[in-house]
Amino acid sequence: MHLTAGFQGAALGSFLQTFTFVNASRRQCQLKGWPTLEPGKVRRVVQDPPPAPAYHTVLLAPGGAASFDVYGADWDHAADRACPQTAAVRVAPPGDRSTLSVRVKMPNCGLFYIAPLILGRTDHRSWSVVWHP
Repeated sequence: MHLTAGFQGAALGSFLQTFTFVNASRRQCQLKGWPTLEPGKVRRVVQDPPPAPAYHTVLLAPGGAASFDVYGADWDHAADRACPQTAAVRVAPPGDRSTLSVRVKMPNCGLFYIAPLILGRTDHRSWSVVWHP
């Protein structure tokens, strides 16, 4: 697996960062659910209202891509200042403990909202709600 940091945007005190996994093997692989992200506290979100499933299984052909979005604050309102920047993050695909490191300039106010993996390099449905299992 390869991991890249893609689109990033910020507005009104929050940010969105897209990460993409690419299947570097010669075999198809299956991923489902939420990746893990370090450092920071993470809260899982879903992108479809109930009763839709919280996530879908993603089948990645060799060279295929799956992405996920991370959301968070970029402004610390209590301290009235910008959140510190994270220079890199470690991410593990769902169900795997092996992390991949990627350089990224991403605000870190201490809590990240993470969406489940979707097929492709871009999430066209990047509206999320907090998931309560």
